[in-house]
Amino acid sequence: SRTSDGTDPLANEVERQLKQATMAVMSALLLQALLFVGALAAQQRTVPATQKVIGMLGDMQAKSKKEKQVEEVAYSEFKQWCSMESANLNKEITGNGAEMERLTAHIGKLSSDIIGLGEGIATLLNQVATQESDKQAATDQRAKDHASFLEQEKDFSESNDALDRAITILKKEDYDRDGAASLLQLTESGRLPERAQSVVAAFLGMITAADKQDPLGATDYKAPEAHGYGFQSGNIVEMLKRLQDQFRTKLGETQKAEMNSKHAYDMIEMDLTDSIDNKNKESEEKSAEKSRKTEEKAEAEKMLASETTLKASNEKTLASMTSECLEKDMSFQEKQQLRAEEIEAIG
Repeated sequence: SRTSDGTDPLANEVERQLKQATMAVMSALLLQALLFVGALAAQQRTVPATQKVIGMLGDMQAKSKKEKQVEEVAYSEFKQWCSMESANLNKEITGNGAEMERLTAHIGKLSSDIIGLGEGIATLLNQVATQESDKQAATDQRAKDHASFLEQEKDFSESNDALDRAITILKKEDYDRDGAASLLQLTESGRLPERAQSVVAAFLGMITAADKQDPLGATDYKAPEAHGYGFQSGNIVEMLKRLQDQFRTKLGETQKAEMNSKHAYDMIEMDLTDSIDNKNKESEEKSAEKSRKTEEKAEAEKMLASETTLKASNEKTLASMTSECLEKDMSFQEKQQLRAEEIEAIG
């Protein structure tokens, strides 16, 4: 571990001991010089004095060896620290890289999902718009069809009512006379409602046109007996009843067509409504999922930025520590060489 100022206690201890070793080498060399000078100046001294000097040199050599050994132990501990710290930092850097790769892949997947969800939402909204347009078109057409039905229903109902009144009046005219004249008199007498007058007049026009057609192509001649018989009031009533039956049939067909049209519209409207509701629900779910994944992506991007910064910091620390350990190793080797030379010189 390092101190608050960023230095390593073990490294500082090794440095301190190396400085002491250097001072010891310098002291030993100085002592050797003094001994040499003293030896020249005092060659005549006694043997005990010489032995005393030899003893002192031996003590110095022993002390140098001990200090050299202490330095080796201290450096060994520092070197072990360098090795452990280097391994730890390399492991952290490898972990940083693996986490960065995982986050990058996760962010890529989220980005792809977000794009896909956006496209899905756009498709659903387009489908909803199309179906709402179809639903409105069906509703508008249904309104037109219903209005047309009401018109036809009113027309057929009023025609039936008019024929009922005409038949009632004609039954009172049940005697042998010209039926066409009778019908014409009814339409001009004001005794029939306006709708009945128009129906009878139209029918009178139809039978008059038919009366003028002859199978052989003649248009002006008719036998008086047949003419009088064909247009008797009773026969005309029967013909009007058949016409009334046709109106009633048409009214029934029109009402049935209206029911079928309404049923078909109701089915289309229900299907479109259900489909629109389901697509809107699916779109809402996709929108919620898109929002969630967008938030998740933003969080992953923050984590990636943090992991990238941490990896860069660990790499910087490793580079600095490697440089420091290398420098301390070179310094230790140089000082160990000086210690060895000092010991050899004293010996």
